[in-house]
Amino acid sequence: MSEEPPVPHPILDPDFRAGRSLYLEDWATLVRPFQDDAHRFVGHSVTYGSTALQAAYILNGGALAALPALVTVLTKATAASIAFAAIPFIGGIAAAAISSLSAYLNFQWQAQVSWLDSLQNGAMLKRFYERSGEMPDPGLRKRFATLVNWSFYIGVTAAIASLIGFIWGAWQFIDLARSAAK
Repeated sequence: MSEEPPVPHPILDPDFRAGRSLYLEDWATLVRPFQDDAHRFVGHSVTYGSTALQAAYILNGGALAALPALVTVLTKATAASIAFAAIPFIGGIAAAAISSLSAYLNFQWQAQVSWLDSLQNGAMLKRFYERSGEMPDPGLRKRFATLVNWSFYIGVTAAIASLIGFIWGAWQFIDLARSAAK
């Protein structure tokens, strides 16, 4: 009967420590950057969403509040004509809200893509070093990437629509002031 030598504790095994060190180095280069990106994207989504909403609401809402009063004082415009001329500003506020929501969702979905990338890279490292590790569903990452693309285009289009609403509304009030002043 041959007696096998006792297996040393992994921490005391130099091969284990060397392998673990390589694992941690690989983790730091392949997984951690994606996790850091995900955290940054979430932070950006909150900042961008609140800043964009404030700017668009101030631009369109301020014009919506100031221009009807100004036109009423300076001209004999009717309430119905003022209300009709204000419609583009209301559309601009709605488009700004859509743009901000799209930007917020875009960053949230980019964060999910980064999390999924970190999970995939972590699973690859586990498979390489430990011969185990379940890979995440690649279809899920593809769906989030598609959502990122859609939210980007919707957000940009809505931001442009908000600006067009402001310009159109300003033009409507200029035209209203000219026609009511005659």
